[in-house]
Amino acid sequence: MKTKKMAGVLAATAALAILGAGQANADVGPFLTPFIDPGCLCAGLLPGQVQMGVEPESPLVTHYIQGNWTASNPDAAAKVRYFTLRQRLSITDLGAALERDLGPLQYGTYRDHPSFTTRVLDNGRDYTQMTAFLDGDRAVTLTGWGASPEDAEGALATLARTFQIL
Repeated sequence: MKTKKMAGVLAATAALAILGAGQANADVGPFLTPFIDPGCLCAGLLPGQVQMGVEPESPLVTHYIQGNWTASNPDAAAKVRYFTLRQRLSITDLGAALERDLGPLQYGTYRDHPSFTTRVLDNGRDYTQMTAFLDGDRAVTLTGWGASPEDAEGALATLARTFQIL
């Protein structure tokens, strides 16, 4: 029964996202590849080929779902990461631990979950922007990547519109 529900949610998510996601920037095309992750209890759409796995260097056993991250398309990619927190944290506690590296954060909510969003980060040859939120004892990050600041913002905006917590 749960599998049928998850499949139904994914199909509805895909249909709505394809019809309503739009484009935030001319270089960020629509995200058309559906994903569902029973470990994350999430679904959505990503650009290009979707890859899933565990980051081997992560001490927190960080799982990832990424689209177009290693593809030749230089314009946009997106990634979802999630991990279980070892202790209960507020979003401001998590933000305070990261603000030194990420710069000022904008706090708010993402789908009724406490969240923060970074400014667009210049990585030298590319740009990223991230939204992080807490869902119970899990931390989830949505990251947009691009060849320009606008592409990174557009990739994050498109991912955020299609991402669903099941």
